[in-house]
Formats: sequence, structure tokens, C-alpha cells
Amino acid sequence: MDERKQRAYCLLVESIAHYAFRQATVYAEDVDLSEQVENADSKTRGPIFHHYSESSGEEVADDLMRLRVVKEVTPSNYEFNCPLPDVISVVRTNLQFGRSFDAVLRTFIMVYYQWGTDYWGFGGEPHLPFSPRIQLVPLLDALVGAGDAISVGRQYKWSERVLPLVKCGGYSATWPQE
Repeated sequence: MDERKQRAYCLLVESIAHYAFRQATVYAEDVDLSEQVENADSKTRGPIFHHYSESSGEEVADDLMRLRVVKEVTPSNYEFNCPLPDVISVVRTNLQFGRSFDAVLRTFIMVYYQWGTDYWGFGGEPHLPFSPRIQLVPLLDALVGAGDAISVGRQYKWSERVLPLVKCGGYSATWPQE
């Protein structure tokens, strides 16, 4: 993986980790996991990301666990191994364990399509530019540098190479019948 792809990969994982951390915070407010976590490992101290067995949650957990960003404490519950500002350095250290660039990009697309299209300004319409919120701009700029997105003024659209991944990420309703 060249340096541009590696930068985009790290920012993709960082965005996925931010999503998981927000979910961990919300879940921690809803459910007390202390008894389950204590029984699993008395050294657990970080926020717990829980997924409800939907494919996007499983993909998030798999990507973050392979890269050593989280560890499993009980089935479907994952503790963060590092603070969010350290995610990129942890990912760089563990790149050899991660899934392919396209697999991680697909996870990102699934998560942001499923959980934040309106809020994040995230787009998946083929060939139509979209305006992401400021938090996603560094990632989209990195994807432009890697050839996976196209800058259109202050907007972005997906490159032809990425369109099949966008389709797999959940945007099938906007695609012509094959």
C-alpha cells in the first residue's frame, strides 16, 4: 500500500473508531455492562462498544479488533485499547493485521450510510457530488489523493473504482437495474 492509500486507510479506521466510540458512549448510558465486564476481565477500563449483530456492527468490530484498536471482553462487547487520538498510530503499527483497503472502505460506507447520511452529509448517489460535514473533509481529501474520490469544488463524489463498493454499502435503491 503506497503512502497515500495508507493515509486514507488510517483515516478510514479513525472514522470507524469515532463511530464505535460514540456508540459505546450511547450504549454505556443505556445498559449497565459492569457485571458482564467484571466477569470477563477485571482489568477492563475503557468504553465498551457493543454491536447488535447487524452486519455493519460486526464489520466495525472485526476491523477494529484486527488492528488492535479494540479487544473483545464478552461476545459482542469490545473495549478500546487506546484513546481516540492514538488510533492512527495504533493502526500504522498493526497494518499487517488489517483487512484490505477496499474492505475497510466498505465498512466505512456501510456505517456512514446506515447511521448518518443526513447528519454527516455523506453521499452515495452515483455521479452526484455531496457535501460532507467538516469532520469528514480530511478523510475525503485523503481519498481524493488515493484516487477513490473526486473533488468537485467544495464537494466530493466517488470515483468509478469505488462505485461498486458504494453499491455494496447499501445504496442499491439509487442504482439502475442490472
